[in-house]
Amino acid sequence: MQIHSESSIAPLYSREAERLKVLESYHLLGTPPEARFDEIVNLVAQIFDADSALFTLVGEDSLWFKSRYNYSEESSPRQGSFCSHALLHEDIMIIEDASIDDRFK
Repeated sequence: MQIHSESSIAPLYSREAERLKVLESYHLLGTPPEARFDEIVNLVAQIFDADSALFTLVGEDSLWFKSRYNYSEESSPRQGSFCSHALLHEDIMIIEDASIDDRFK
């Protein structure tokens, strides 16, 4: 069981209903792996010398991983995730060290 501090729980995106409607229109949630997404994720892992990489879709209550490199789970809870915070930023959100970031440590 994960325990999240108050600072780790992001508020909902201001246009959440619209975002979810657009996401559903792509018809990607719950679909099987596709080579085109796997190629992107594998390339990202290689470029950044990452141990793992994910192509993540943020649903209403969970994160769904359309493609995974060196990661076994197909989904995880949205609450307390990096992605729930990233939705609130217009620019790229960079977290250099999650162990010292109050939202994630």
